[in-house]
Amino acid sequence: MVGQSVKYNPIALGGITSKKDRIIELRTWSEDHYRKIAEGYLQTVFSILDSFSIELDLKILSRYLHPDALYDLAREKQAQSVTSNIEALEAKYRDVSSLIAEIDNMTKSEVGHLFDTSSGVVLTLDKALEENAIVYFCLQPLAFPAYAESLGKLIINDLKALAAKQLLCENQKKLYCIFDEFSIFAGDQIVNLINQGRSAGIHAVLATQSISDIAKKGGDALVGQVLNNCNNFIIQRQNNHDDAEILSKLIGTRDGFELTSQIDKVVHSRTVGSVRTAREFVIHPDVIKGFEQGEGVLLSKRLNSKSMVRFRGDNI
Repeated sequence: MVGQSVKYNPIALGGITSKKDRIIELRTWSEDHYRKIAEGYLQTVFSILDSFSIELDLKILSRYLHPDALYDLAREKQAQSVTSNIEALEAKYRDVSSLIAEIDNMTKSEVGHLFDTSSGVVLTLDKALEENAIVYFCLQPLAFPAYAESLGKLIINDLKALAAKQLLCENQKKLYCIFDEFSIFAGDQIVNLINQGRSAGIHAVLATQSISDIAKKGGDALVGQVLNNCNNFIIQRQNNHDDAEILSKLIGTRDGFELTSQIDKVVHSRTVGSVRTAREFVIHPDVIKGFEQGEGVLLSKRLNSKSMVRFRGDNI
């Protein structure tokens, strides 16, 4: 999003329903009624464009989301049979105007030219996978916070479409996805990608500063989904005690002993005591809060192993 870049077509893969879903999931819908209207609207638009064999990118889609542009296309193609479908869209236009405006804003922004695939080098994920290429998306959440979140969702949904295509292949390729600052675009769509993408050869690495960053986006439910779908963890210092305690519980507990005793207030000496078994953290939250640079825990649920490690760092 800053500096030189190839063009990107996030709706190159899949059929009309898959493409419709990618656009629908750009938004969080408070009412299912309007979501259903928007789905029907998009499905009709994609169906009309597909019948005319229009090569789609985000900029072309933005143009044809408006009924007037579809009427012009129908006249150009001399296809009066689709007029009734376009008339039905006009009746729904007001209900989906905010979604259309969101797509318009993406394609008309200062980086909107990246979605015009009529010229230049164009990135599509299926071609990149075929070439064993490395694809790097730099979303710049500091410069474009809202834009970066929307584009992040598009990329994730594009990856899901690629995973669906992989499921149909006899010889699947491994696809490694690294999500840095994961909390920026954390949500149900990426949990689905992690959970269902394994069978399509997808291996995901999620990097976040803290558990709290994920909880801020989706609460405890999202935190639980993310943790349950990961098999390996690299845990480094956490300043927040609650986050450190969640990670200590994730690492696990072991049998220990709890000592109790009574104190004589007069002579200030211990009198009666007891020893009982108790569960204690394998790695206490205070240890996680006290890690130095480069120190951490490597936890593998699959191998049922955990170990204190020292990673490479500036001062190591």
